Amino acid sequence: MDITIRSYEMQDAIAVASLITKELGYNHSTQQQVIARLRRFQVHPDYHMLVALNQREIIGFVGLHKSMAYDFDEEYIEITALAVQEAYRNEKVARELLLGVEGYAQKRCIHRIVMNSRLETPDAELFYKQSGYEEKGYTFTKKI
Repeated sequence: MDITIRSYEMQDAIAVASLITKELGYNHSTQQQVIARLRRFQVHPDYHMLVALNQREIIGFVGLHKSMAYDFDEEYIEITALAVQEAYRNEKVARELLLGVEGYAQKRCIHRIVMNSRLETPDAELFYKQSGYEEKGYTFTKKI
């Protein structure tokens, strides 16, 4: 399989929205709500998305943004979402997306990538560790 990684374009919205609702399980949002969010991300200067294609079919995507921290000086990239169609898992699509993020960061002289992984995805946790990412703690969330 020949996987192509490229930047997200607005014509990708329906396919990426489907990945977000089906593969990430964010089914509490409608497709229209997700597409509206994608539009906001696309125009924000600190946000970026990459898509993975098999031929012309979008089979994965990663969302990321540039950020800063209190405990180190340099900016970093935070991966906020990564999804691959179930039929294409174990086909190195996620690895290619991560390499795309690394290339994106390096072009901007950013040398750190951070991400969170949900506790209910142990396969993802193992994948990230095998890809060179270190486990650094927990994420806590509270809706107010």
